[in-house]
Amino acid sequence: MRTPDGEPVNITVYLLPMMPVWERPDLLRSGSTHLQGDFVMRGIPPGEYYLSSDNYLDAGRASPLIRVTDGTTQRFEMTLGPGRSLLLRNSR
Repeated sequence: MRTPDGEPVNITVYLLPMMPVWERPDLLRSGSTHLQGDFVMRGIPPGEYYLSSDNYLDAGRASPLIRVTDGTTQRFEMTLGPGRSLLLRNSR
Protein backbone atom coordinates (compact mmCIF):
# COMPACT_ATOMS: atom_id res chain seq x y z
CA MET A 1 0.00 0.00 0.00
CA ARG A 2 1.45 3.31 -1.06
CA THR A 3 0.47 6.95 -1.34
CA PRO A 4 0.21 8.42 -4.85
CA ASP A 5 3.80 9.69 -4.27
CA GLY A 6 5.01 6.12 -3.64
CA GLU A 7 5.46 6.38 0.13
CA PRO A 8 4.48 3.31 2.23
CA VAL A 9 1.24 3.63 4.21
CA ASN A 10 0.64 2.24 7.69
CA ILE A 11 -3.03 1.25 7.69
CA THR A 12 -5.40 -1.58 8.55
CA VAL A 13 -6.94 -3.18 5.47
CA TYR A 14 -10.23 -5.09 5.63
CA LEU A 15 -11.33 -7.90 3.32
CA LEU A 16 -15.13 -7.79 3.16
CA PRO A 17 -17.33 -10.43 1.52
CA MET A 18 -19.60 -9.23 -1.27
CA MET A 19 -22.60 -10.40 0.75
CA PRO A 20 -23.50 -8.34 3.83
CA VAL A 21 -20.98 -8.98 6.61
CA TRP A 22 -23.72 -9.74 9.15
CA GLU A 23 -24.73 -12.77 7.03
CA ARG A 24 -21.21 -14.29 7.11
CA PRO A 25 -19.05 -12.54 9.73
CA ASP A 26 -16.65 -15.51 9.54
CA LEU A 27 -15.52 -14.26 6.10
CA LEU A 28 -14.36 -10.85 7.37
CA ARG A 29 -10.56 -10.55 7.49
CA SER A 30 -8.22 -7.72 8.37
CA GLY A 31 -4.51 -7.09 8.24
CA SER A 32 -2.14 -4.23 8.95
CA THR A 33 0.53 -3.08 6.57
CA HIS A 34 4.21 -3.60 7.42
CA LEU A 35 6.82 -0.85 7.34
CA GLN A 36 7.12 -1.17 3.55
CA GLY A 37 3.34 -0.93 3.10
CA ASP A 38 2.87 -4.67 2.44
CA PHE A 39 0.31 -6.99 4.00
CA VAL A 40 -0.66 -10.65 3.60
CA MET A 41 -3.97 -12.44 4.10
CA ARG A 42 -4.04 -16.24 4.03
CA GLY A 43 -6.71 -18.91 4.18
CA ILE A 44 -9.41 -16.93 2.45
CA PRO A 45 -12.36 -19.09 1.37
CA PRO A 46 -13.37 -18.89 -2.31
CA GLY A 47 -15.81 -16.09 -3.05
CA GLU A 48 -16.15 -12.46 -4.03
CA TYR A 49 -14.67 -9.75 -1.83
CA TYR A 50 -13.74 -6.10 -1.59
CA LEU A 51 -10.72 -4.60 0.12
CA SER A 52 -11.55 -1.54 2.19
CA SER A 53 -9.76 0.97 4.39
CA ASP A 54 -12.69 0.78 6.81
CA ASN A 55 -14.43 -2.15 8.53
CA TYR A 56 -17.68 -1.65 6.65
CA LEU A 57 -18.30 -1.43 2.94
CA ASP A 58 -18.21 2.22 1.98
CA ALA A 59 -18.33 2.57 -1.80
CA GLY A 60 -15.94 5.51 -1.55
CA ARG A 61 -13.29 3.45 0.23
CA ALA A 62 -13.65 0.02 -1.36
CA SER A 63 -11.59 -1.61 -4.09
CA PRO A 64 -12.98 -3.19 -7.25
CA LEU A 65 -14.44 -6.67 -6.76
CA ILE A 66 -11.86 -9.42 -6.11
CA ARG A 67 -12.67 -13.04 -6.95
CA VAL A 68 -10.85 -15.62 -4.84
CA THR A 69 -10.64 -19.20 -6.09
CA ASP A 70 -9.28 -22.32 -4.40
CA GLY A 71 -5.52 -22.78 -4.35
CA THR A 72 -4.57 -19.48 -5.97
CA THR A 73 -2.37 -16.60 -4.87
CA GLN A 74 -3.20 -13.07 -5.96
CA ARG A 75 -0.91 -10.07 -5.75
CA PHE A 76 -2.10 -6.50 -6.02
CA GLU A 77 -0.53 -3.09 -5.99
CA MET A 78 -2.66 -0.69 -3.97
CA THR A 79 -2.61 3.06 -3.66
CA LEU A 80 -4.36 4.99 -0.93
CA GLY A 81 -6.32 7.67 -2.76
CA PRO A 82 -8.39 10.67 -1.72
CA GLY A 83 -10.72 10.08 1.23
CA ARG A 84 -8.89 6.81 2.03
CA SER A 85 -10.17 5.24 -1.18
CA LEU A 86 -8.24 2.20 -2.45
CA LEU A 87 -6.92 2.10 -5.98
CA LEU A 88 -6.07 -1.47 -6.94
CA ARG A 89 -4.33 -3.20 -9.82
CA ASN A 90 -3.13 -6.75 -10.37
CA SER A 91 0.56 -7.27 -9.87
CA ARG A 92 2.25 -10.27 -11.49
